[in-house]
Parts: sequence; structure tokens; C-alpha cells
Amino acid sequence: MSENELIEKINRELPEEIDGFKRRIGVFDNFSNLIYSNDGSYLGNHLTGNITRDNENTPLEHFAKNVLYDVLGKNLEDAFHKMKEKLELNERVKNEFSKSIMFGFNPNFKQSVSGKTHFLKLFEIYLVLDLNSESQFFCVVSINPFFDVNYILPIAIALKKQIGDHSFIKLSGDDFDYIDFNLPRTIHMYSYDFGQRKEEIKTFFKNHGWNIKVKDKYFFEKQDTLNKERIILCEGKNCKMLNSLKFPNVVFTEEHNSYSIFQNAKAGKYCLRDKDYLLDEEINRLKKIFPKYFILNYYCIENYLYHPENIEELKNSNFLKKEYINDIIKSKNECFLEIVANFKLTRNGYKELSENQINKVQNADTILIEELKSDEFEVFYKHFDMKKMYNKKFLEKSHLNESILAGTQWFKSKIISLLNS
Repeated sequence: MSENELIEKINRELPEEIDGFKRRIGVFDNFSNLIYSNDGSYLGNHLTGNITRDNENTPLEHFAKNVLYDVLGKNLEDAFHKMKEKLELNERVKNEFSKSIMFGFNPNFKQSVSGKTHFLKLFEIYLVLDLNSESQFFCVVSINPFFDVNYILPIAIALKKQIGDHSFIKLSGDDFDYIDFNLPRTIHMYSYDFGQRKEEIKTFFKNHGWNIKVKDKYFFEKQDTLNKERIILCEGKNCKMLNSLKFPNVVFTEEHNSYSIFQNAKAGKYCLRDKDYLLDEEINRLKKIFPKYFILNYYCIENYLYHPENIEELKNSNFLKKEYINDIIKSKNECFLEIVANFKLTRNGYKELSENQINKVQNADTILIEELKSDEFEVFYKHFDMKKMYNKKFLEKSHLNESILAGTQWFKSKIISLLNS
């Protein structure tokens, strides 16, 4: 590739300006320099050792103020790939923790070689707050990780000390107290290639009391593949059953319970939970706030599997649909008082309602009781627990199992409709 072709490629693939810092290129006999700066003061500074400074700041402070990113390469193509890598990795961090990054730093270093002073920007470091665990950690972008580790460690230790002394940041609110957050002990290190030194780097940080999570090209390839898929968190055994439907670009993964699912929904992740005793209106209101939050239209997944229309699709000669519906109605009425006693206590544990995420539905208990009293199938069935409250003895002659019931077109179409809602 000629130099002109490379310059054209740089113009296409690297931004001309980032936050007021313009891209500048220096090509010299033994190296090339790519820099985003306010002016050309530091372009080629590694060669000349000249320092341009103002009257108010030290040379290092002047460099820190006027340079955003700075990379050296053995030639212009090498410098281009390094700068592209640096910008892409920083963007990955910002995208992954878009709502959790508190501060980002471009540390500055001074180096003396043969009597000349050089200034360097080696890596970027971000402070991330994890609201779920009330902890914090650092993310570091490094294009030369094995060289940078000796510089990263003192920066991380100094920042941790400032956080511990409460001299670095102070945040507070009615439902938020930054002082409660655990001090950072983990570093997420982003670099496309750790070479053969990944384990050495991990050991280095571990020996100094830090956890290290390396994120390299293999991690990113896997992450990019997953990002093309819609990952939906769901409850318990629903995961295996729903994955058997083989929806294109959709993967269901198991989460512990409805509480943890809702915590993930609040974080903007795709989630699916059982309807349980939520009202239709409550679900509609939740969907407006959390559009990635899917809630079944029936009490639980078993209500879909054992729905009369789902079983009817199997054309089982032993299945009597009308008698089956009447048997469910009879079972519901026999345990009506037990259901009413249960739902009031159960609903008190729904964080969706107790955290006042939505306006409360007036007379919610009355609505539930009236719908459960009804013998109109679709009115009461959505609140009736087919997993625990119906013994299914009526279906014994039909020889059904959940694997067969999950293979019907009716079941699949209902789940597709839910996920497209």
C-alpha cells in the first residue's frame, strides 16, 4: 500500500477530530506518530525533544491539556493500526458500561532518554460503578499491555486510595450513598492481543492483590456473536424448553428467579418472566417503562403447554376438550379460597409493584377476585396456576409430556407473538 493510499484509508477510518482534538500525522525516518491534539506542538516531539508550553502550566500539564491520544509506530501503517485499535477499544468500554462509567482518564507520563524529555499517553483507565453489587472496578484500554502493566498498577493503587479517603468523589441521594460502595479490587483489561503474556499479566496483578479480567480478540469475537443474537433471561426450566423452539437469533438463558430477572430488566436487558398474579393493566404499564421486559400472558409456562387448544392440536383420540375445560373450572372453584389467600401475600413480594415503578391499579385485588370467580375460561385461566393447582389426572389417558406439548405450532406461535409484542 502506497503512502497516499494509506493516507486515504486513515481519512476514511479514523475521525478527523475528537472532542476538539484534531488528528495529526508525523512520518519520520525510523518511526511514525499519530496524535489527536489541540495544535502541532507535540507532533514529532519524540524526535526533537522540543517542549512547547504556556506560562501557567508545567510541560507535563501542558501536554496533558493539549493531547488526547498519542501513538507511535515503526511506520505509518503500524501507527494507524495502533490508533484504530485504541479508538475501537475505548468505544467498546463505553458501549459495555454506557450507564455505569463515572470517569475516564488519559494518564500522562514523562520519560527521559539521552537527555531529552518525552511525554507519553500509554493507556486509558475508567472508573465503573456496579449499582447491583454496590462495588466499583477499573477498565483499562492498552495497546501494549505487557509494557503498560508497571504503569497501570500505581495509577490504580493511587485512585483506589483517593476513593478510600473520599477525596476523589462524593455522591449522595435519598436512595443512593456512594460511601457504601466497595473499593475497587478488579481491573478489566482491554487489548486485542496479549501475545503469550496473558498469564504473566494475570499473575502480576494477582500478586499485588488485584483481580484481572482480560478481554482480547477472542472475547470480542464471542461477544460480537452474542450481540447479534437477542439474549433473553428467563426463569428456571423455561430456558431449555424455549431454546428447543430454535427461534432465529434468539437465545434464552436461565436466571435465578423473578426478582433477579426484574433487576436485569431495569438494567435494560431482555427478560421474560411468568405472569403470576400480575394484572393485564399492570403488565401494559410495565411494558411502557421497560420495553425489553416480556411477561407471559398466562400464569406460567405450563398454562401454555396444558392449554386446551395446544393439546387439541395433537389430535389425541383420548382427549376430550370440553370435558377437560370443565375439569379445570371445577378444580379452580374447589381451590378458589386458597388462591385468593395466596395471591395477596404473593403480590406483596413483586418488586415491580412495591418499588412503585408504575402507578397502582385501583382496586387491583377486587379485579383479580372477580376474574378468578368467573367461569369464562380465558378470563380466569390467566391467573390459575396450572403447575401446582391442577393435578392433571384427567390427562393421564392422553399420555402427554411437556416435550411433546412444547412442539406444537400453537405453543410456538404464542411465544413468537409475545416476543413481538
